[in-house]
This record gives sequence, C-alpha cells and structure tokens, in this order.
Amino acid sequence: MRKNFILLLIAALFVTMTACEKEGSYSPSKKISKIFSESTFSNGKQLDEIWTWEDDLLTKIASGLDNSFRHFDYDGSQLKAIRYSNGNKMEYSYDGGKLINATLYDSSNEPKISLVFEHVGSKISTLTMTYYSSILKSSDEVFAGLDDFFADPIMKESVKKQIVNCKAKLGTEASTNIFTYKFEWDGDNIKNLLVEYYEDEKYHSYTQSFTYDKMLNPFYKSLDFGMTTITLGGITSKNNITKIVSEVEGEYDEESYSYTYDGKFPTEVICYGDYGDYYATYYEYED
Repeated sequence: MRKNFILLLIAALFVTMTACEKEGSYSPSKKISKIFSESTFSNGKQLDEIWTWEDDLLTKIASGLDNSFRHFDYDGSQLKAIRYSNGNKMEYSYDGGKLINATLYDSSNEPKISLVFEHVGSKISTLTMTYYSSILKSSDEVFAGLDDFFADPIMKESVKKQIVNCKAKLGTEASTNIFTYKFEWDGDNIKNLLVEYYEDEKYHSYTQSFTYDKMLNPFYKSLDFGMTTITLGGITSKNNITKIVSEVEGEYDEESYSYTYDGKFPTEVICYGDYGDYYATYYEYED
C-alpha cells in the first residue's frame, strides 16, 4: 500500500470539470470546516486543517499542527493563485473557462514545477508535469517548501522520493524531469489513468483504475494540491473512490476505502493497509 512514489503522486493530480462551469470555480453545497486524521502510526486523532470561507469562496486553510497556512486569491469566482506561508505560490492560467497551466514558484519567484493541461471537449485529457532543474539543486530547500505545498505527510514523502530520483538523473537524462498523465473518463469520474515517462532512454508507464460509489466528493472541482485527503491531494472525480487498482511493471496493488456519510457527503473514510494498519480521515462541515 502506497509503496510507489509515482502512484502516490498520481492521486494528487486528479482534476474533473464540466462543460457549463469554469474550471477553477469551487463552490460545494456543503463546506468543510475542519479535517482530522488518525492512523496506526499516529498518537490518536489529530486536527490537520481549519478552513475559512467568505460567502462561497474558500479563502484560507490553516494547519492544525503548526503555524503554516494557504491563502486563496480569486478573479471573481475563479481561482487565480494560492499563496503559502513559506513564500511559495501557485499561479493558475485559463483560456476562458478552461485551465491551461499552473506554475509553482518559490519565495524568490523562481519557477519550480509547471503543469500544462490539454482538453478533449470539456474534459482534461492530458497533464504534463515538468520539474525545473532549479528544484533539484538543493533538496533540503525544496523539502522544506513541501511542508506547505503538500499537507498530507504520505504525499510529502512520495514527492521527496520523486525529486531525489530526478536529481540523480540531472545532467544525464533531462527527460526524467517530465511526466505525462493521460485520463480516461466515465461521465464525471476518472476511470483509468496512465502515467508515462522516460528514464535512461527507456519508456516507463504506470496505470491505475478506479471504482466509485454514487455519493458526493466534497473536494469536487478544487484545484488545491495541498488538501489532506485519502487521495493525497483531494482533486478527484465527482463521486468517492471505493477501490484503486494499480499496475506497476506487471505488479498489481489494490486499495479499498470505506465511508460513513451524513446525507450524501462523507464524514469519515478509512483505508486499511496490507498488514492491518489503517488510515482514517474525518470531515466536519459548516452548519
């Protein structure tokens, strides 16, 4: 479970949109106020995030564990930027209602990671992620920045591993800094995901397939990659994932998730690991 850093990163990049609404507009009918977590490895239930809303706009997410936070800036109802407490920022660009790219900058305004989106009709079909060489020059500096960028500790560790892998190849195989994600849709849910990249001039690919229930995902249409959720990023499909089947070079792994609901929105989700360990996330909503 969660053994492959690429597959962990994949889950953070799920994006789903509809034809009639602008991408970057996130206005759920139930608004999260707090997120808690608990696992086999934690010291009981802990407060992870505190959410602040102004009318229908999410304006701030503060960590319940330290003093870090994320501020959200908008152009009307469309997300323009996320500003992190360490000075990093993520900026989003659109072509009308479609998201075309997003770039993560450090505190000196130097680009670190870029995301480029392609569409087929109203759906995002391809995402190309590029790690700039500058992000690989000082792993310690980058890792410190991950504290704000990725709230989930498992996600954070997986990205660290990917950066170390890229750094090892820097100067010999620049193409290892580029990863391509291809989405196959079933309605408003991602059915299959293919990840492609080259290492040592050899083609590599990873796949995931997803099964869903018919209940509502509270993170639907969010573009915040720092959310603390079981999907390690929170940007996912309209409904909630109940099973993920991953294939890595002929080896298969399966994860299952169980939910407790209040109406159509989850209040608790649990994933059990291969050896009896568990990961639980709890949601509280505004009245």
